[in-house]
Amino acid sequence: MKVQRMPDDTRSSDLGASVSGVIDAVLDVGVSLARVVAQATASGGVVEPLPPSTPKIEAIVRYGVTAFGNVASVLLSGGEALRKAGRGGGAKAGTAPPARAGGPRVQAGSTLRVPLSVENPGEQPMRALSPQVRSVRRASGIDASGVIAPESVRFEPAQFDVAPRDFEKLTVFVPVPDETPPGDYQVVLALGAEEPDLTIAFAVVEASEAG
Repeated sequence: MKVQRMPDDTRSSDLGASVSGVIDAVLDVGVSLARVVAQATASGGVVEPLPPSTPKIEAIVRYGVTAFGNVASVLLSGGEALRKAGRGGGAKAGTAPPARAGGPRVQAGSTLRVPLSVENPGEQPMRALSPQVRSVRRASGIDASGVIAPESVRFEPAQFDVAPRDFEKLTVFVPVPDETPPGDYQVVLALGAEEPDLTIAFAVVEASEAG
């Protein structure tokens, strides 16, 4: 059996291409993780997507800075609440006011509109994504489907594709009936039957609080 030796320059070229592919894949994962962290720390879980042409290192840094700013904002807000409580600002001394679930606020009798961005960081297209509501609940976990019907929530578009390394906009509309009690709520949705849960947190407020 004759074994032909591969020229050194060919092997070097293949090795370089392999290393480049691994680095590219690692950067893709880094961008996705940085964006997930930024969304997890943002109010309502909404982060403005970066243009697809943004260099990966720059995207990781920018999403990281966004996440840091979100966390710092939460810490500052919590500190301010504690200071007000210590001065007798409507709560017992040394006790912070009840925490809110965060996210946008909506008045009962109106419709909450939440714009989202669905990103595909992979090499294959994401086809026929069909958003669906899995549950509507209070922030405490108690079912609230008897107040805000899951079937009343609608999506625009109702079905869509996302090209590789691209994103598409998705808008969620949540009609809030007149009789909805004020408080913190969550809509748990998914982009398909086999897709993971996504949670939109929002607060139903009195007319004087809406803004």
